[in-house]
Order: sequence, then C-alpha cells, then structure tokens
Amino acid sequence: MASLQIKEMAAAGDSSMMNQAQQIWSMLDDMAQNDPQAYRKFIDKQLKEGREAMKPPEPNMCIQTRIIVSTVRSVEGVNWARLLILY
Repeated sequence: MASLQIKEMAAAGDSSMMNQAQQIWSMLDDMAQNDPQAYRKFIDKQLKEGREAMKPPEPNMCIQTRIIVSTVRSVEGVNWARLLILY
C-alpha cells in the first residue's frame, strides 16, 4: 500500500516537474522569437553564472606543523565561490 502511494506521489511529482520544464521552454521559445536580444542577454547571463558557480576551488594557503613525535599535520584553505573549506 505504502509503496503504491510513493509511486503515485513520484509520478505526480514527475508530471509537475515536466509541466514546469515545459513552461520554461515555452517562455524561452517565445523570448527567442519575440525579443532575440533579451534572449541572448538571458542566456549569456545564465552561462556566466554557471561558469562562476562551477569553477574549481582555488588554493589559498597551506600550514604545516610538527608535533614533538615527528607527526606532520597540515591545514589547507581553499577559496570557492560559495564557501571556504579547511582541510
């Protein structure tokens, strides 16, 4: 019973997502036909934001320390567009 409900919910979710995707494509098609400059500007902006978001992290710093027992510990900082990672 529960698995049937889950399948129905998933199918409804897929249908909803497909409808949203269809609406977006329709809007983009209309924009491309009616205002090619706005369409080009929109696409260029999306590509620029996508490239920025998907850029690999840039190394920032590395700190090494030695403890009395000769164990090497290191801390590396990485700058990324949306977060700072310390290893």
